[in-house]
Amino acid sequence: MSSKMSIWGVGRPIIFSSLAWLGLAIALTRLFPGLFLMDFLPSFVFIVPGLVLLVAGGMLWIWSLSALFDGFSQGLLLTDGPYAYMRHPLYSSFILFVFPGMGFLFLSWLVLTTGLFAFILFKLFIGREDEYLEEKFGKQYREYAGSVRSLMPGAPYRKSV
Repeated sequence: MSSKMSIWGVGRPIIFSSLAWLGLAIALTRLFPGLFLMDFLPSFVFIVPGLVLLVAGGMLWIWSLSALFDGFSQGLLLTDGPYAYMRHPLYSSFILFVFPGMGFLFLSWLVLTTGLFAFILFKLFIGREDEYLEEKFGKQYREYAGSVRSLMPGAPYRKSV
């Protein structure tokens, strides 16, 4: 394992590949609407939840990024703020909120698959980031990782006294 990892962890290949998939899905939906559009219900049924997911994901992303910039520069293991509820809130913001929200806003089941695509990449790459954090923070990270879910928000982390 490398002794240093950038502030972005393993996020670049996950996000850039997912954005490429998103672009392809949008293009294919525009080229072949009969195959990919979700037009079996009125559009507002998809647009409203899409906007809610997009706003929630954006807020989680900003909150997570703010905490990351503060903690990373100090060399701290982030366990407060959004990191108290999930270990990887930046990835969660896109996988659980932004990408599904985009699928609803574009009324496209193919665009909806972007979240699944990003999740598969997350599962393939995140082990390297977790190994790095365990190497850097040892027991503190193992305790944290054993108490806090990776992507799905859960009960807040409570540091042992």
